[in-house]
Amino acid sequence: AGDETASAPPWAVPGLIMQGSTCIWVGDAGAGKSPIARLVCQSLQHGHDFVFPVREQAPTIWVNAEESEQEHSRQLGNANQALGLPRTSPMFTIHARGMRIDDLATRLEKAVRETGARYIFIDSLSRLAQGSSLNDNNTATMLVDAVSGFGCAVVWLGHTGWENRTRLAGSRHFENAARVMVLIQSRQSLDGVSADLFRG
Repeated sequence: AGDETASAPPWAVPGLIMQGSTCIWVGDAGAGKSPIARLVCQSLQHGHDFVFPVREQAPTIWVNAEESEQEHSRQLGNANQALGLPRTSPMFTIHARGMRIDDLATRLEKAVRETGARYIFIDSLSRLAQGSSLNDNNTATMLVDAVSGFGCAVVWLGHTGWENRTRLAGSRHFENAARVMVLIQSRQSLDGVSADLFRG
C-alpha cells in the first residue's frame, strides 16, 4: 500500500544527497569533486552544517580508488581544517586502488555492518571500472548494483566526457540508476590569494 500522507524526498544534504539513494556527482578532472565530497563526507560524519546544509549526523565510509594513501591523508587534513576540526580527525576509508568491484563490495558490506554507515562516497567510477568500458551498459549495471544493496546512500564521483562536458562519461544506465545527478564545475581565480589555489 502507498503512503497515506504526502512527503518530500528524504534529503540528507538538500540538492546533493538523498537518503538511501544512488547519487552521482560529475565534473571535469580538477573541478574539485574529491575535495567537495570529502567536505560533505566529514560534515555528515560530524554533524557540521555550516559549510553544507547537512540534516543529520551519521557514520560515513570513503572509498579511495583515486589517490595514494598519502595524498588522501593530505587532502583529508585540509578538509578537516576547513571544517574547523583537528587536521588528524579520521575518516573511515577503504583504500581500493586496483581493487575489483566484487572484492570492494565484500569489504563494504562488512564495513557497513561494523560501522553502521549510512553514507558511502566512492572516488571514482572510472577507477573501479578496471579498464572496462564505461559506455557498456553491463559495466554500468555491474558497478552500481554491486554497492546498492546495503541500505546506504552511495555517492559516486565520475568524470565528464570529452565531447560533452555537462554530462557523465559513459552509459546512460548510470543516469538511469541515480536518483540525484550533480554537475560540479569550477573556474580558476584571477585574483586569488595564492598562486597554489586554482579552484574557485
